[in-house]
Amino acid sequence: METKLIIKTKSLKDFLSLFNQDKVMDNLSLGDTWHPSSGFVDEGILNGKRKIKEVIDLDYDFNGLIGFTANIENMKLRLLSDTTDSSDGSKFEVKGPIKDMRILNNKVLEKNAYCPRRYEVDFIMDYEK
Repeated sequence: METKLIIKTKSLKDFLSLFNQDKVMDNLSLGDTWHPSSGFVDEGILNGKRKIKEVIDLDYDFNGLIGFTANIENMKLRLLSDTTDSSDGSKFEVKGPIKDMRILNNKVLEKNAYCPRRYEVDFIMDYEK
């Protein structure tokens, strides 16, 4: 069974704040077209940083994000819609074990309790046929 969440939020950093800040992102790839100095930047802007906290603390907000994929333990993350299409944020897909998806969904509910509608989420389960 494949389980996934579709999470809509205003930024990559908001999205990453849902995860344990000490976790490392593997197979990280990203692209952003609004960098003030060079226009396009990729994951090289991170200078090898892979911990979620390090990316959140980076002095750049990825407002022109056009691509993002990463793995965090058993979860696969990817950008579905970029910030350049929509003024109200980006959609991210997270696939993984149902236990991890429920924990993540609960984190969304918790954060929305403090800041309503910060995140929108769809929980999708595909059953094997």
